[in-house]
Amino acid sequence: MRRARGVLSGHRIDRAHQTKCTASGARLNSNGCGRGCRHCPYGHELVPEAKRQTLRQDPWIEGREQETTECDVLSWSGGKDSFLALVAMAKAAVRDVVLLTTFDGRSGQVAHQEVHIDEVRAQAQQLSVSLLLVPLYPESDYQERVIAALQLLGAQRPVQRFAFGDLHLDHVRNWRLEHFGPALKALKIEAHFPIWKIPYSDLEATCFASGATATVSAVTEQAFKDPQDMAREILRVLPQVVAVLPRDEVEAVFSDLPRMM
Repeated sequence: MRRARGVLSGHRIDRAHQTKCTASGARLNSNGCGRGCRHCPYGHELVPEAKRQTLRQDPWIEGREQETTECDVLSWSGGKDSFLALVAMAKAAVRDVVLLTTFDGRSGQVAHQEVHIDEVRAQAQQLSVSLLLVPLYPESDYQERVIAALQLLGAQRPVQRFAFGDLHLDHVRNWRLEHFGPALKALKIEAHFPIWKIPYSDLEATCFASGATATVSAVTEQAFKDPQDMAREILRVLPQVVAVLPRDEVEAVFSDLPRMM
């Protein structure tokens, strides 16, 4: 994790952090104090790398931190499904959308997409949307960390829906409803699936029409482990590239994204 420019103004952690550091005589600048405070809103940027590996960072918000209007939250991996979900939500234009990304708090790696969290940060900046960053650690509970992040955002602005980019896998959708449902109900947040069961042909048309650039970032299909084999297979079916790739086995990260909000 290299930089966290956001300030947790919803919980006023930025001012509390500044007051604490000033009172203790620490030198505070726009990148933090370098002491490794647990609630650091700067991503421990000034903390030495060796020490940073041992720290546990709380979730934080980046971009448009002063917003107080109602919003929806979208689970964001930086890949095709979450991108298509965002496009659908932007077209519906119900309310502002905040992206939520979980990642390895030690390495900064985003699971499944196998990209660094800084790439997701760049996406959020291109899209002009806020980003809710949720670092995970071996001993942390995934659901608890996500709910804590939603509570953090909810203290700043009302959260109405928590959206997922699920397409057709019932067991995945059911898992989300089972594990997140009670907590979301307690927070009065609705689970939302904006691209559920939409035909692949429609999604592919939306993807190509967006003008975004897709780069294959991870492949689990054994037959495609050799990059040359994958390249040959893609070239064989051009221009209909998407049709040949197993949709549940190939991950793609997006760049050159259009402004959404």
